[in-house]
Amino acid sequence: MNTIDRKSVYKYDLLPDDRVRVMMPKGAEILHVDCQSSGTISIWALVNLDSELIERFFLIRGTGHNCDNLQGRKFLGTVLDRQLGLVWHIWYG
Repeated sequence: MNTIDRKSVYKYDLLPDDRVRVMMPKGAEILHVDCQSSGTISIWALVNLDSELIERFFLIRGTGHNCDNLQGRKFLGTVLDRQLGLVWHIWYG
């Protein structure tokens, strides 16, 4: 019997912190990172609605902050908070 994956794009908001835990469906594909509202980093992901939730960890570093311990992590992008004048760099893993 064929099963049909029910997929959708979900948004997850992160507060800037060194390490942020997010519960996401297993196999979620990160599509984009940006700053949609001041002080909040948003991640959009393509998710399978029928998958179990698992912990995923994101590492956030500001420009000029210590970037040790990022080996083996996947860089997702740079986020500009124009209202606060801050720049955040986001890694997964």
